[in-house]
Amino acid sequence: MTEHPLAVVRTTDDLRAILRARFTELGVSLETVDYVAGLPTRYTAKLLGLQPSKSFGPISFEALLGAAGLKLLVLEDAEALDRVRTRLVPLQRIDSSGARRRRVIIKFRHEFMREIGKLGGQKSYANALRRKAISEARRQAALKRWQKPEATESPAVTAP
Repeated sequence: MTEHPLAVVRTTDDLRAILRARFTELGVSLETVDYVAGLPTRYTAKLLGLQPSKSFGPISFEALLGAAGLKLLVLEDAEALDRVRTRLVPLQRIDSSGARRRRVIIKFRHEFMREIGKLGGQKSYANALRRKAISEARRQAALKRWQKPEATESPAVTAP
């Protein structure tokens, strides 16, 4: 088969219309497209409907193009470029070819590393003690909640 352009796509609505027309041209149902593309049942209808409830994602986009037997070709749109050319700001690069960059080297002394290691150990120990105290307090509260009430003597009821 020869390749020939079918349509121009500038928006997702254009792409939806083209895909709907393509599947109509192929004479297949959207549920068949779902099956062939590996999409969930009725997902294509949500993507290609007149009021779509889903948007194209990376998986559905590729799957639908493959199921339709289509590929996209990107061309420069001179008219659109002319409309925005005045708003495009050129990239300004700093010429670093003449100036060498300074490297900053940070060296940590052995004593400093021992000191911050000791502080980290102390913090870790303090956190462990705090967690243990909280756990014990929760344990005591649970024991108190589930403790059986003490039997109290009730006054003897006498019949008149």
